[in-house]
Amino acid sequence: MSVVDLHATIAQLGRERSLAEDSVSLVPHFTRAGLTLRSWVYSELFLPIGRAPPFANHQGAIRDARYKLIRRTGRADEFFDLAVDPFEFDESLPSLSPAEQASYDALEAQLQALGVG
Repeated sequence: MSVVDLHATIAQLGRERSLAEDSVSLVPHFTRAGLTLRSWVYSELFLPIGRAPPFANHQGAIRDARYKLIRRTGRADEFFDLAVDPFEFDESLPSLSPAEQASYDALEAQLQALGVG
């Protein structure tokens, strides 16, 4: 659950459609315990703040239970194994094991779906 989920939750309670692509309504979780919202968490930053798109700098980070992928405008992706490196000192790119590559691909696909390409 994340603060961004309030957008979809309030929209659903007001019987409106949420336009926030990374927001998930919490309404189903009010009555059914144990539901999982998503298997990942996403955060982004646009610079300069307070301006309309296109932004000079767009930073996005997505993580699952073990891995984190950071994408910044004009820079190479950073990929971390948080089980081994929780403070993100040693990025795992460019040599990934097959399991790491599969996790990278899954997180990268989510970034693409969110429009962070």
